[in-house]
Amino acid sequence: MSSIEIKRLYSYSRFPESPALLLYFTTFILPNVPIFHSIVYKLTYIVLGIIINVENIDKKEEVDAFISNKVTHFDSVVINSLAKCVTPGVQLNTFLTSAFGIQYFKSTTTNIEEFKKELSNIISESKVPIYFQPESVRTNSRALLKFSVWPFAICNKVQPIAITVSRPGLDIPISTIDSGYWSDLFFFMFVPCTVYKIKFLPCVEKKGICEGTFISKVRQSIADDLKIELSDYSAADLKEYVKRYIIEQQRNVSTQNTTTGTINPEVHRMSMQVREVLPLVPYDAIYKDLLKTRSVDLTITNILEGHVSYLPEQSKPSSSSSSSSNSPLKSTASSSSSSTHQATNTTLNTAVPVFGKSPQERSLSFQERKKLLIENSRKRYIEKHGLNNIVGS
Repeated sequence: MSSIEIKRLYSYSRFPESPALLLYFTTFILPNVPIFHSIVYKLTYIVLGIIINVENIDKKEEVDAFISNKVTHFDSVVINSLAKCVTPGVQLNTFLTSAFGIQYFKSTTTNIEEFKKELSNIISESKVPIYFQPESVRTNSRALLKFSVWPFAICNKVQPIAITVSRPGLDIPISTIDSGYWSDLFFFMFVPCTVYKIKFLPCVEKKGICEGTFISKVRQSIADDLKIELSDYSAADLKEYVKRYIIEQQRNVSTQNTTTGTINPEVHRMSMQVREVLPLVPYDAIYKDLLKTRSVDLTITNILEGHVSYLPEQSKPSSSSSSSSNSPLKSTASSSSSSTHQATNTTLNTAVPVFGKSPQERSLSFQERKKLLIENSRKRYIEKHGLNNIVGS
């Protein structure tokens, strides 16, 4: 069982990003001929300061696919310069791919089964292997993520490749949690050198073993060579973590802006009213939406309909011990409003008894439940603050 925490799989800070356009010039100068592709590679490595060290290149075999870990946006460029292959999906700019002579396979279908069938046809008809990175997302290479299963379903013989990328003498991460293609490219140009270590590992065949064992052998082979542990996280887990991290960062910035700026007393009052109804919604998300709507009802509607992005706060457990230790005087006073409170609770369930068969019925049901929820919240607010007499009059 892996002990590494998900937050340790990313680097979190670096210099501001900036676009780098230098590589575009090569796409317009040189024609689409292999000998010029070689020149483009050499010029690119000089400009970006890339140094490639290859091990066991003589052990490269004819296989259905090359399988490697994922480190940077440019892994396919380096691998393609060492061993001609086809990479599914467009990962680089079209001009750059033509300059490098990289073969990218872009399917016209969104159906995964048809996509796999098209790749199977390439494997059977062409001798050029396909290059897969089953991790699917970039990390800082402290652990190897779970592999996607489908690439192994169409391959019978694969060759693992271990990729290590380092910047000797500089503690500048290759990528960060929120870095993009252009920012990574800029820092390739910014640092003196970036060293790629590519190692071709022994081939693995599916003969006589199940698909799960096949995947495990390939994954373990790469992890052993890189001397890293196998992680229990998948690409979906990391994408969800990144999403939550970005929302949290936006919340922190919004909170700082709210605290450092001048708080509108009226908007603050309405925010607290919304918090009475929806206690799990963060204050800053409510305040930000109220600045636009200036209406408690509209903000509640926006939150219920999913128009407000936020990370729910954890609910605070109710302390039964404190309520049980209240004085008899307090319990007597609260008993006077118990009948009214019970009457309100009977209508707090806004769940629809039968799921609507048509979109019109479901839309009507949602509007009715939303109206009921707002009405119930209004009643609870009136009861809590003792406004029954005022409202009644």
